[in-house]
Amino acid sequence: MKKLTLDTSFTYKCMTSDFFDINTHTNSESKKEYTFVFNGPYYKSERELFFSQSHGLIDKNTKEEVVSQLLSIYNTFHADSDEKKYTDSLLNIFKKYGPFFDNCNSRVPAIVIDNYLGLISHLCNALTIIGATRPLNKLQCDSLIKDIVFFAFYDCDGLESAGQRIQEMPFHTLQRESYYEYKAYDSDCYFSELLHNEIRKTKTYIHTDEYQPRPFYLAHHVINELFSLVESYDCNAIKEEMDFLSDDTFLTLYFLKECLDLNKIEIKTDKESTLTYVQQINYDFTPESEKIISIAESLVYHFLNATSSRCAPAIRTSFENNTTYKELYFPVNSLFDAILESFLLSDFTNNGYRTCALENCTNQFWTNKKQSKKKYCCRAHARTAATHKFREEQ
Repeated sequence: MKKLTLDTSFTYKCMTSDFFDINTHTNSESKKEYTFVFNGPYYKSERELFFSQSHGLIDKNTKEEVVSQLLSIYNTFHADSDEKKYTDSLLNIFKKYGPFFDNCNSRVPAIVIDNYLGLISHLCNALTIIGATRPLNKLQCDSLIKDIVFFAFYDCDGLESAGQRIQEMPFHTLQRESYYEYKAYDSDCYFSELLHNEIRKTKTYIHTDEYQPRPFYLAHHVINELFSLVESYDCNAIKEEMDFLSDDTFLTLYFLKECLDLNKIEIKTDKESTLTYVQQINYDFTPESEKIISIAESLVYHFLNATSSRCAPAIRTSFENNTTYKELYFPVNSLFDAILESFLLSDFTNNGYRTCALENCTNQFWTNKKQSKKKYCCRAHARTAATHKFREEQ
């Protein structure tokens, strides 16, 4: 008799150090930039995490929920912009788990960490809404629209430099023109060259480096010109040459094009940060909620499946009491992969991460079906909220 079980624990070894520091320098635009420096001496630390549907991703040593800690740090910073509080909180996380990434060098720009936490935040938000009770309300639909635009134009460059390769969506690849450079010596790259030239005609690109100008196009022009190319030529021929375009990409393209043409949404590419985001939503998407869910889900799993290539599931076997036991497990090398694997294992149906309902609290916490009415991150905040309500009623 054979029994197959799933091991939801994640054990990884990381190089950690108590000698963390932050370097600060001022860039050409007189803005402060922060870099985390891991000075050593280093020692190997083995971290063991496990995932459960009722509690999320738990550190076995401290019994703390890991993702909630990261989301709370990220939300707090983006709520009050306290740079020192943000970097101090991240240093404490590094002391627990080491750098987030595998094969990480000793210097990691703070913007890379913020980029990573932004991805985690949007993944958690999208998964929580996708698993919510139907039908979705307007607030949930609007939030998913913002997630879709974020995923479509998410920049993975920083993660790759930290040793965690994830293939970004083609929209951002086209936006920063790297695909054209890759195909520069291919004489048959007709469609990519055509698209490149058409986007250039808009004369709306921005430069990311004043010393070595590199075109970076506005997001809505990438959508418009890619759609025009698809409409004008055989779709299969385009996909064959521009092999990074998938069916999910085309579904997302058609959806975003329709939203822009009918002025359902307005998107903006910031010329300084080059981030693309939803500037305004002018339409009630609730009648199209299932369509939105389908697109958001395909984008979510585009990023989650990226970790599977690095951490492919393996099988351990054992023999006991004349029975062969087989256990499926996921070998991970970093906290980054452990978190993405935990999302793949999780059931977000009426489960997920929630922001504390106490005013001015940005803490996140994991909730499950049994805790569906839980509104506060801790008992102290629940008591504080009750006290405030009592005083207001007097």
